[in-house]
Amino acid sequence: MRTRSVDLRHFTWRGPAAGISDGFYRLARQLESRAFGLTPEQIGIVEGLRAATAVAVMAALAYGLGRPWLAWAVFGAFWCCLADPGGPDWVRRRAIGGFALAGALVLPIVSIAGAFGPFVGGPVMLAAVFLTNLPRAWGASATVPGILVSVVAVVGVDYPHTPAGALVLTGAFLFGCAWAYLLCLVLWRIHPHAPVRRAAAALYAREAAMVQDMLVLAGHEEASEADWAGLNAEHRRAVRLSIERARAAVARLEQRRGRHELAVDCADRLFAGLLALGHGLASGEASRPLRFALWTLHEALAEAAHQAASRQFSGVRLADQARSLAQDARVLPHAPGRALAQCAAALAAYAAGPGAEHDAIQPHAGPGRITVPVLRHAARVTVAVALAYLLVAWLNLTFSYWATMATVMVMQPLAEATWPRSLERILGSVGGGMLAALLLAASPAKPVLLLIIFPLAALTIAFKSVNYTVFVLFLTSLFVLVIEMVQPGSGVPVARAVNNIIGALVGVAGGLVLWPERRPGGVVALLAAAVEANLTFAAQALAHPAMGQDAAGQERRAAGLASSAAETALARMRLEGRGRGGRLEAATALLGALRNVAGAAAVRVLGAGTADAARAAACRALAASILARLRGEAVPLPSLPPGNDELSAALARLADAAAGLPARA
Repeated sequence: MRTRSVDLRHFTWRGPAAGISDGFYRLARQLESRAFGLTPEQIGIVEGLRAATAVAVMAALAYGLGRPWLAWAVFGAFWCCLADPGGPDWVRRRAIGGFALAGALVLPIVSIAGAFGPFVGGPVMLAAVFLTNLPRAWGASATVPGILVSVVAVVGVDYPHTPAGALVLTGAFLFGCAWAYLLCLVLWRIHPHAPVRRAAAALYAREAAMVQDMLVLAGHEEASEADWAGLNAEHRRAVRLSIERARAAVARLEQRRGRHELAVDCADRLFAGLLALGHGLASGEASRPLRFALWTLHEALAEAAHQAASRQFSGVRLADQARSLAQDARVLPHAPGRALAQCAAALAAYAAGPGAEHDAIQPHAGPGRITVPVLRHAARVTVAVALAYLLVAWLNLTFSYWATMATVMVMQPLAEATWPRSLERILGSVGGGMLAALLLAASPAKPVLLLIIFPLAALTIAFKSVNYTVFVLFLTSLFVLVIEMVQPGSGVPVARAVNNIIGALVGVAGGLVLWPERRPGGVVALLAAAVEANLTFAAQALAHPAMGQDAAGQERRAAGLASSAAETALARMRLEGRGRGGRLEAATALLGALRNVAGAAAVRVLGAGTADAARAAACRALAASILARLRGEAVPLPSLPPGNDELSAALARLADAAAGLPARA
């Protein structure tokens, strides 16, 4: 065993992006536990600077020429940057070009219709909203451009013009779109792998943060079992969500077995080892050799995060660290030694790399199909926009299209996802309005506003995939300043905030009342899925402890996803004020026990003990009983065969938690 002069009592991470890890990632875990998203790894600084250039050039042109209608060039350039999904050029050309062409078709139609009054303009605009919500059937790369064309429709109807005037607006819009298209795809190209590199780097950084917190907690003699349970639950959910986001980012690139897919797969294998380590540390004292090995693992994860973010991958140092970790694992007790050996093997596989011949992008797109849920959502959005349109007309509000725009943007296919998005929209709009008011009070001169627009546009696009509240805050400030510069007036920040609040509230009402789409069975079904997935993993670990890593990884992933989905649903219940009468507490206790079972099952798989068919059958019987109790049936829980391993203790705690379930969870 090598010796190191490291004081682990005062351990802090000094690896890449340490500030982000210590601050943003902790905040991200807290927000994710409350059903709100924060993904600091997706801060796109270069994308933001590029979008700021696109917007600032058009805004300067509108201001310099003194042509207010050139504000549509600003809108077009900015919306094209929002429509850019990243990834391969063929996907980006289709998304940006499709938005530009569809917007140029819709804008003159709604503008001309708007000149005939709300009884003509309204129905035409609503027809456009319905049709532009149908591209959701073709996936995420078509959904966002479709929603943005809906935004063009609801804004364009409030710019009524004669046919000649409508064509001028459309020309300005196309001019801005063409400029953004040229800038994004020709003049200022960003490597298509940049978002994936950020996602993979964040994945290893989150795992490093998990190890860091293990080290800190292991250094506290007074740390309780509850402290370890909280740490493991928080990090497990965060890492599992990060893994799935990274998988989705790789899928958008549609690679074969390339470097980034290998990075995610190896991180998933590492996660299995971390689950086992976290479970073991929670149930026993951390020896000094084990803490030194964790320090080595932390160094290796920091290096993996650095290499994942780099355009030029080098696995030399990472391979050395993996060998050191494997050496440490050999002198440790059986369970932690096998867990660390698993981590070392995963790091070594990542360091070796997949080979350059596998890095080619394979462009292909599956056909979309307009299904009943897609039609229903399009109809739901259309009716809600109609209500918002009528309400702001009745209230005679200025800049009323901000209300209908907010309704379009907040409505999600699932009702349970609409109101958190609406809350974020309201908070962002109010904050953005206040920021814009302060900026206008401090810098009323138009040339100064033009300078301020650049960083605001950069921040808006840089944070578009990070957090919706922050995105809306910068978006609100940006457009208030753009409108103030090209169409000066009074009360613009207040009008923006008020209209956004109205539109968001209408969106919430529409999502809850208009043919709401909910998960079948609601939270009870999610709890049942978590019980089934976790106990299936536990039963497999008992019956086949020597199962291959691929099979174990699939079972572990299914259990983690099911638990995360149920925990997110419970977080939303807390925000909604539901879950009284002990239901929320009982469900939370059940999920905590399930996480403990999954960790113990991961330990057993790594230990590769002997098969135990009797306990596997008892595990399945326990799952059946808990599922029956979730359905409201008063069934007794089966007795579990005695056992002296961690999985037996975890199953016993799960049975205790299940005994506390009310008639309905």
